[in-house]
Amino acid sequence: MSQVTGKLKLWLLLSTLCLLALGLLWLSWPFSLKYLRTQNPVETSMMKFRRQQARALHRTYRLRQQWVPLERISQLLQKAVIAAEDDTFYQHAGWILTIFGQVLRMIGNI
Repeated sequence: MSQVTGKLKLWLLLSTLCLLALGLLWLSWPFSLKYLRTQNPVETSMMKFRRQQARALHRTYRLRQQWVPLERISQLLQKAVIAAEDDTFYQHAGWILTIFGQVLRMIGNI
């Protein structure tokens, strides 16, 4: 029983430290994403990729896009973009619990 209590205390300690570290990271983040609600980014990752691709092919890079409000983009397209980035997002809602299980198993092996 004391071994289970010790593992639980260790798990709680590590969880608390992780949450504290995430909080500190969030507070010290060099920029805020809140500005994206009212301003468009200067350059997205895809824009940068296409510019570099054109440069490598010795072609002229022309930006051809038009920003539209998120409300004008269909819900299905928004979900498709999320799924393209992380196809299991709707199964874990941002938290990949299998990783937590792996950490707990590692702690159990200590």
